[in-house]
Amino acid sequence: MKRPESIVVLGQRFTVHWEPYDAGLLNEPDKAGRTDLMQQVMHIRQGAGFHQTRETVLHELIHVCLNLVSSREHDEELVAGLAPVLLELLRRDGQLMDWLREPDE
Repeated sequence: MKRPESIVVLGQRFTVHWEPYDAGLLNEPDKAGRTDLMQQVMHIRQGAGFHQTRETVLHELIHVCLNLVSSREHDEELVAGLAPVLLELLRRDGQLMDWLREPDE
């Protein structure tokens, strides 16, 4: 499946920039992604494995969601912990995903 070029969250479109591993936009060597909420751009580092890349995108989406519902600072540890759990849940439970995607009655 093709990786996303943009992601819409509550009507707000976030462009996804796939950054080379050595790109200066992700100034920290161990940082896999960063989201600019004002510009609505996600920067995702290329070169990680498929699973790690999906987890990074979900991690950045959790940041987006938290910022849409609260102006308070949110805990990076919480976001880092939620991303792999949610990814595993979404990947493993096909029936749940089918049910969640059902149109409203």
